[in-house]
Amino acid sequence: MIIDVFDLIIIEEKIKKPEERRETVSLLFNKKILSKNLVPKLEGLLGFRNILVYEYGKIDRKKFMNI
Repeated sequence: MIIDVFDLIIIEEKIKKPEERRETVSLLFNKKILSKNLVPKLEGLLGFRNILVYEYGKIDRKKFMNI
């Protein structure tokens, strides 16, 4: 969901689409769309999303609940 919002912002602001998904947060920060405080949190969310999508069968439920 948040990725879709980022994509819409990139389109609306006519920002060149990043080569890799993980560049999106820093790109929006550099364009002063995201605050410095949000960057690590959003990068963490995107990383967590990748774990959920690509390593679903290997997820430690205790770690999942802590995050």
